[in-house]
Amino acid sequence: MVETRQLAVAERRATPHSRLGRDAALATFALSVIYIMTGLVWLLTGGEAARRDPFHPRDPYLAVLEWLFVLSAPPMLAMMAAVHVRARPEHRASSLAALGFMVLCTGLTTAIHFARLTVARRLAPGEALPLGSLLSFQWPSVAFALDLLACWGPRSAISGSRGSRSSATPVCSRSPA
Repeated sequence: MVETRQLAVAERRATPHSRLGRDAALATFALSVIYIMTGLVWLLTGGEAARRDPFHPRDPYLAVLEWLFVLSAPPMLAMMAAVHVRARPEHRASSLAALGFMVLCTGLTTAIHFARLTVARRLAPGEALPLGSLLSFQWPSVAFALDLLACWGPRSAISGSRGSRSSATPVCSRSPA
């Protein structure tokens, strides 16, 4: 009973920004679990193709994985926005830079995977060949390089700059309003 009351008080203190961050984190977690499960299903049921090339799933698994990328980008952006809003004043510049890189990641990743899902799949085999270096995820490829830049580039360096622990902890460690 006491725990329930404490939870209710804490929930009333939570700001819309912290609720947005919590909901976005839960959505990101759920989509990540679905992504991992889809990848495991591919590895277990993909047969010879999965054993020969486990990091290049075939359809329909590839399409599901790419849609999960597209769907997970907005909640990750919302989560980073919530972190920035809750950041202490002395950490606002770092959290703003991390938010900027998250905007870059969201825009590039969503655009790349959406283009691969909607354009690349509709091209005839002869038409797709000249665009292979643009839309393929076989190295070297423009799409692969941009996706690496967006999601593993400078944003990771800034958001992980506090050593092995998450930068959100020191940035946001203040009592709820």
